[in-house]
Amino acid sequence: MDTESFREGPEKIDTLFLKFLYYSIVSIMPAFNFDRIADQYESYYDTDLGRQVDHVERQLVWRYMIHTSLAKPVLEVGCGTGHWTTFFRQKGLELNAIDISEKMLEKAKEKNPKNVNFEHMDVENMTFPSRKFDSIVAIATLEFVEDLDRTLNEIYRVLKPGGYFLAGCLNELSEIGQRKEENDIYRNARFFTPDQLNEILSRFGDPEIDGCAIIEKEKILDYPDIDRIEKPIRLKKGAFLTGLVQKSK
Repeated sequence: MDTESFREGPEKIDTLFLKFLYYSIVSIMPAFNFDRIADQYESYYDTDLGRQVDHVERQLVWRYMIHTSLAKPVLEVGCGTGHWTTFFRQKGLELNAIDISEKMLEKAKEKNPKNVNFEHMDVENMTFPSRKFDSIVAIATLEFVEDLDRTLNEIYRVLKPGGYFLAGCLNELSEIGQRKEENDIYRNARFFTPDQLNEILSRFGDPEIDGCAIIEKEKILDYPDIDRIEKPIRLKKGAFLTGLVQKSK
């Protein structure tokens, strides 16, 4: 890990050991091949449950995105089929959107969103110059990258000082997190607890973490308004976590 890229400070031995243990488990993992599921990837959003999950996730993401540099082009890493790209365009954002899967990018381009520059690019080896973007967003991306440390280093590199990084991740503490091995896609993913997401984002600065999409018996308990459920419960039971951090230097 390129520790010189991030903030450093005194750490207790037990904390360092826990960090080492966590990264030794989840930092490196085989990359998932999204080309083979590109045609079916968005079918979940056609279901009643999928539409409700999408509603609360968008509500939470936009709550935090509104605080970022919206006037400047935003980099979306791991844009996939353009599901979130389309949402951000509806909100008036200009985007650079990258993905490693060519078939997923084809699906995204079929939506023909304006003011989006799609590029086939690996987030672990981006060709952008350093300190280029004011805001970077990664929704359901960190779960599937092969090398998490390298990915975070690259995001840090291309983010301007004072810029914002927003990550949307699947919650290990949630019901789907506890049953991830039953799902063909999820079993290949690294889920995050709120503490783990806070830890990796703390490399950039002082993050704020929230959650949503509490799924119980095929119902979304925090639909249609996430604030109907208190934040500590959303963090513990919500399937989706959002973290926003401002790069400190």
